[in-house]
Amino acid sequence: MQAELKDREQVCKAKAKVVRLVHLYQFKFGEYFAKYMDVFFQKIWEIIAENRIVAGRESERLVFAIIKYVGEASGLPNYTEFLKQNLSTIFKVLVLPNIAITQEDIDEFEDEPETYIKNDLEESDQETRRRYCMKFVQTLSKRYPQEFGQLVGELIGLLNSEYE
Repeated sequence: MQAELKDREQVCKAKAKVVRLVHLYQFKFGEYFAKYMDVFFQKIWEIIAENRIVAGRESERLVFAIIKYVGEASGLPNYTEFLKQNLSTIFKVLVLPNIAITQEDIDEFEDEPETYIKNDLEESDQETRRRYCMKFVQTLSKRYPQEFGQLVGELIGLLNSEYE
């Protein structure tokens, strides 16, 4: 079990490095990689669409990399409409699982409550996947205010009905 977790963590790290490199090439050296832009976006979108991201510490770097990439891609005219139409998928796969409390969070809180509160709830220097997702939500809310408001309203209603 421990070896499987370690392997999964290594795969997530490798995927995160690839996404960060794609981000670098596409947004810093765009003129040289313009013909690959759609291929890059499609491959990264497949990770999201196929729900291949597991919320947890082992995939934290991958979540950071994908959120950063999608956040910047949302500002490109080529992808604005596509992302606007797929906000629901983005929320269900990237945002909600990574802002929800996981068993790891509960265990960390029970083991070291002061450290958990300092790192996750207070404004510490350490970036957490929860804080990164919330920054991503702020970016999306500025880019797609009408669609975003409607989606969040629907999700709140859905989560409230699940809670009841």
